[in-house]
Amino acid sequence: MFFFFFGTLVLFLSVFYLPHAIDRTLAPRLLALSSLLLVSIVLVFRNQHLFHWDFSIWRRKLFYFWIAFFAVTVFSAFFAKNPMESYLFIVRNMLFVIGLAIAALILFNTSEWEERLSKIYVLTAGVALLIGFVQFFDRVYFSPLEQLDDGRPLIYLVTGLFSHKNFFSSALMLMLPFTAFGIYAFRKKWRIAAIIVSIGILVMILILKTRSIWVGFMAAGFVTVLILLFYSKVFRLGKTWRIVLLSGLFAGVAGVVMLFNLGDASDEFSVAGRMRSIFDTQSQHNVHRLFIWEKSLEIIKDEPVTGVGAGNWMLYIPKYFDRNFEHLEALGWRQPHNDYLWIASEKGVAALVIYIAAFICLLWYSLKVIKNKDDTIGVDSKVLALLLVSGIITFLADSFFSFPYERIDVMVLFMVIASAAIVLYHRTAGKRSFVPKKLIFLPAGILLTVFSAVYSYQSINMERGMGRALVALQQNSWDQMLYHANAAKTPFRSLGPHLYPPEFLEGVAHQNQEHYRRAVASFEKARQQAPYDIRILHLLGSNYRRVEQLDDAYDCFMELMRIYPPSPSITEDIKRLVVDLSAQRQYQQAHDLLTYIPRWEDDAEISRNVQALETLMQREAENQ
Repeated sequence: MFFFFFGTLVLFLSVFYLPHAIDRTLAPRLLALSSLLLVSIVLVFRNQHLFHWDFSIWRRKLFYFWIAFFAVTVFSAFFAKNPMESYLFIVRNMLFVIGLAIAALILFNTSEWEERLSKIYVLTAGVALLIGFVQFFDRVYFSPLEQLDDGRPLIYLVTGLFSHKNFFSSALMLMLPFTAFGIYAFRKKWRIAAIIVSIGILVMILILKTRSIWVGFMAAGFVTVLILLFYSKVFRLGKTWRIVLLSGLFAGVAGVVMLFNLGDASDEFSVAGRMRSIFDTQSQHNVHRLFIWEKSLEIIKDEPVTGVGAGNWMLYIPKYFDRNFEHLEALGWRQPHNDYLWIASEKGVAALVIYIAAFICLLWYSLKVIKNKDDTIGVDSKVLALLLVSGIITFLADSFFSFPYERIDVMVLFMVIASAAIVLYHRTAGKRSFVPKKLIFLPAGILLTVFSAVYSYQSINMERGMGRALVALQQNSWDQMLYHANAAKTPFRSLGPHLYPPEFLEGVAHQNQEHYRRAVASFEKARQQAPYDIRILHLLGSNYRRVEQLDDAYDCFMELMRIYPPSPSITEDIKRLVVDLSAQRQYQQAHDLLTYIPRWEDDAEISRNVQALETLMQREAENQ
């Protein structure tokens, strides 16, 4: 049971993906996790386990925090503008709770699990690093290209099968506590393997240049050294080791300061440039992020109790932009690159308090293990607890600048850290017996994991359909585009990875077939699901104009310009609408549209039209 569960959970899940999904890892790994937990629930509640295993660990308070967080997630969905987008977060948090419970139960009922689990992590990290270094040499080191088409450095192509280099860094960071424990606990060949893999993780994280992980390592290193110094007797560290640790702490701080002050910051993607950009509010890497954080705080201020609903931040945030983004690609943010703001804005402040409380509980568990003076736990377990603390601290820091909460594979790796911390603490604390009722837990577990599997499967099918519709778009095959867009629709999910629903692609196909009323109907359905998406607003407004619904077209373009300063193509469509409005003697609306365009005075054509409209409005007023 141990090797089946953790081998699948850690090793298989880290490399599994489906190429026909647009996001090749998110929904596929959610499906794989759902399937694993479904099988595991059935196995756990077999009579031989039910009667012989110790389930007392399920009474620990940490489970109550995560269950409460799941409940708040469900509650927030009732206040969501698009409840279907809440399903992903409900499913993911539900699987986290179930997975945490099963992982902790299996660990607690398995002897010598620390070394066994660490060996699985050494193998997993080795596979991930092998893939990552092959990608690095193939796509970066020996590549004839200097950068990607969008201007980003080639290192963004190194993902290690985790969809993005930052997620790859997060995953490696969460593997390090167990590979480092292997260096301490293993002997001979396994120790050599653990050393090689741990060094490889550090090298890869340096290569990937993920700033949030660097900050996490600095914070974790600082806390780890302080714990070692404060509890030096627990870890049997003599005076020499204390001096070395203290010197290393000062040297590390000095090194970071020197790198920040003396490094060449002209290249923002160099090590020195990345380090300096962490604290530079004007850096290109921070300016949009800080703006998004500010707007997320406004959402929290407006909806502090319920939030805007799980999964709905990405729908609401354009409403707060106030035309401050000048590049369309900057509007496609799914989250604020800060998990704490993300949780509070979607689920309310209470959800954030519960979430942070769960981490405090985990740290408290680990520190209690380290401080334990009984013979119930040895130095090996205290070393592992210390490494788990470093992993938790790094994850907390990463969550402040990134979004590990989004990715189920990263959260699974953190879940294992959490389950290990619970088990270590449970050994030292008093136990209260607990026997779960099979007739309640087994059907409930099966029902929940089956729902999650169905949701994941439907999400994969949706992405497959939308992907094929996009291919048909490139081929100008409108009937095929309509067919695949319609096939992508599902009652379980609303928006695809590009943040628009299948109805948007349906509308594009109808528009290209010059079936404008059908296009309007499709775009109206798309707008109901993503009300502030400027692509939907643009095409809906354009097609309203074509079917002579000019007032509706006016509303769409005004709403669009409240979010985003119009691009040249959007401006041309606004000019066409102004001509049609003027022909219908709707001069005020035409005037409003033109004068709402930023810096309209600098455009000679628009200035002439504004003057002409003002003259027409003045004559009309005089005639009245």
